[in-house]
Amino acid sequence: MSEHKFKVGDKIVIDGPQTDTPFKEGQVLTVERLSDQTCCIYVVGYTTGLSHLRFKLAPKVVSKFGKYILILEDHKGVLAPSLSPRVYPSEAAAQVAGRAMAQKHGGVFYVFKATHKYTGPQQVNVVEEVL
Repeated sequence: MSEHKFKVGDKIVIDGPQTDTPFKEGQVLTVERLSDQTCCIYVVGYTTGLSHLRFKLAPKVVSKFGKYILILEDHKGVLAPSLSPRVYPSEAAAQVAGRAMAQKHGGVFYVFKATHKYTGPQQVNVVEEVL
């Protein structure tokens, strides 16, 4: 088994100008799987294995929110979220899970990202009244 410099879910970019790939310089790609036999990587949306030597890790983008869930579209076209959805820590992890769920169960799955958080006012409970 070959050693990889990337892991599944890593964000990568092309390392320098290359004319024989369909990717643009600076385009951020996500590692979907790794070859067991060679140092090939497979990126989301592209079926051919690519040499890991042609890529480097993408610059880190710090995001305040990193919560992703899958939502099933029912047979009427209505989005039907689970009552207790699994929360994925990255878009890549949610994409891999969504693809696997669609292949296993059929149907259409969407990846949703939490982008904002709103909370209501704190509720105050009266424990004891003082006169």
